[in-house]
Amino acid sequence: MPSFVPRPLLALITIVLLLELLTILPTPAAAALVGAGLWMAAPGVLLTRRFFGAYDQSGIGALLIGPALGFGFSVFGVFLVWAAGIQNWLALLLGPALTWSIALLVGRSGGPRLRLPSFDRRDLVAATLLLFLVPLVTWAPYDHVREPVADGEAYRAYFTADFIWAMTVTAELAKGDVPPGNPFLRERPLNYYWMAHFLSGALYRNVAAWDVPAEAVILVTGLLFGLAFVVFMYALVRMAGAGPVAGVLAVACGFVANSYEGADMIRAIVQHGAPWSELITVNIDAVTRWFYKGMAVDGLQRLLLYQPHHLTGYALALSALWLVGFAEDVTESAVALGAGILLALALLFSTFGALIVGVAVSLLYAVRLVQQRALATAWQCAVLGAVPVGVGVAITSTLGYTDARHGSLLQFGLNPVAATNMTRVWIMSFGPLLFGGIAALSRWRWALHDGAAPTALVIAATAFYFLTNVPDSGNVWVGWRSGHMLLFAFSAMAAAWLSWAWRHRRLRPVTAIVVIALVVPAIPTVAIDVFNAQDITNREEGPGFPWTLVITPGERQALDWVRTSTPLDAVVQTDPTARGATHWSYIGAFAERRMIAGLPLAMTPLRPYEEASAVLYSGVFTAASADDAHVMAGVLGIDYLFIGRVERRAYPQAVAAMSRTPDLFPMVFKNEAVTIFRVAPVDASVPANR
Repeated sequence: MPSFVPRPLLALITIVLLLELLTILPTPAAAALVGAGLWMAAPGVLLTRRFFGAYDQSGIGALLIGPALGFGFSVFGVFLVWAAGIQNWLALLLGPALTWSIALLVGRSGGPRLRLPSFDRRDLVAATLLLFLVPLVTWAPYDHVREPVADGEAYRAYFTADFIWAMTVTAELAKGDVPPGNPFLRERPLNYYWMAHFLSGALYRNVAAWDVPAEAVILVTGLLFGLAFVVFMYALVRMAGAGPVAGVLAVACGFVANSYEGADMIRAIVQHGAPWSELITVNIDAVTRWFYKGMAVDGLQRLLLYQPHHLTGYALALSALWLVGFAEDVTESAVALGAGILLALALLFSTFGALIVGVAVSLLYAVRLVQQRALATAWQCAVLGAVPVGVGVAITSTLGYTDARHGSLLQFGLNPVAATNMTRVWIMSFGPLLFGGIAALSRWRWALHDGAAPTALVIAATAFYFLTNVPDSGNVWVGWRSGHMLLFAFSAMAAAWLSWAWRHRRLRPVTAIVVIALVVPAIPTVAIDVFNAQDITNREEGPGFPWTLVITPGERQALDWVRTSTPLDAVVQTDPTARGATHWSYIGAFAERRMIAGLPLAMTPLRPYEEASAVLYSGVFTAASADDAHVMAGVLGIDYLFIGRVERRAYPQAVAAMSRTPDLFPMVFKNEAVTIFRVAPVDASVPANR
């Protein structure tokens, strides 16, 4: 490596990453987490090298793509060992054996013939430069997670929707149940694509005894996922016809200059004479939703900040699409089978993203078969690809990813939010990359050959953007996943167009001016977003929640008591109705216990959770008497009632009644912030005249 990448550059990125790791977890445990992550990623390089065969003689392409795929195959391997009952470090050690085995199998059978660029030293330098994007975006926000402040420990509100959800799933997975239980609904599986968090859960189970908090585990794995993905994305962009320089610019643009929403907010402030403080009291990457009532599209920087768990699924799915796009002969068995396996795994890690890419794969496969005049083999290719995908669907069903009792999670028809202010919203959401994508599509020969994969992705993602919806999501959930796919595709397209335009020497000055004029106004969005993501000094109220969530010392003491003094399967209940969006996963994330009823922001459909919360409200917190509340709590299966300031303020009479009946609700913990009652067994209680 040192002979290909300048040593000062390698030393600098190494120092930067080590320093960020120390800000996340300044203990030797960080080395164990990083070592486990590298052990997951490493066999992916060999697997990709064997699959690329002689078409990547330098091995650089495998080095760029392999780590991201290694995470997918190896983590699934860990899950197989975990499900067999081995849930210690041995599972993490044995899990990558699946990837090594597949690599050996591919080495014997050989991969398909592929069209690959000539990766060389410039690509290693480019990839190393792109690694700096990850700490650039994540360092300050990651450093301020669970930050000590004067009145407790602070979490930025953005994290209450994504990071705290990751804490909840990680804690649930660490309990070892397969499938994991639902922290918000009794005796139900976790209806969510939790495989994306599985590595964090498996690691947390094994390092929690070292006093490593779940937050640190999630941040370290997120950092590793981000590093693997940025170089993976660069490789895909290069395969689509971009040169190294254009590839670096496009990927960097995708992560740090992808939207005009920040510029639009600045324009509005200047135009109306509003205070500049409005920049820190707005979800800057959702200006299109907040002020223009259109679809919200998260920029790629948010994948690094809040949603790194999606990156593995995205890498697997996009690999399937690029495999079909760059196979010399799509009738080869290895193409359909390989794409099917990749999509099947992608379904486990990021289900909705895999659905979008799966449609793109089908479309692209049909086009490639027509181009090669091999349409008669379509049924053979379909069967080979469909078998592993069918297995993937069966696994998601067995693991309870979806709750089929309450209707479909995907609705078809024109999405009204997507159609609102469409032109303005698209220009603002996709920024300079949109213009690069449009310019690239004007080169129709490229779009049908080297650009076929990103072109098919644009078609599929656009269809999902406008014609699908997920219930109970305000019509915007599809915008996040399809928006990411469009940003990936536009990045590849823009890079390919820029490489083509730069070859025309006379056009270079104009090209440079146009690129600068388009890119510079897109920088403020990410800059503001990163600043806001770490700004725990902002104590203003957001739309229904505080911008900064603070866990007070008294609350932390009570939550730690629950985490260390109650059984892993204990049901510890707050009132989700009174706590609302501020503490929607308070018990699951911070006490690591389940509730009988909750109102999770990340789960759809919401109806069963709303019904359970209504029963809890009427049967326990507003019951006619302590006896009635006790009977209902016992029937529901509640072990402990967690009464904080919110419950005392909302239900003073019920809390007072519980305090007066220690035979029904014995007090097991109390400080100035929280009182915890144990629910006595119903059949052992002795009703009294009250």
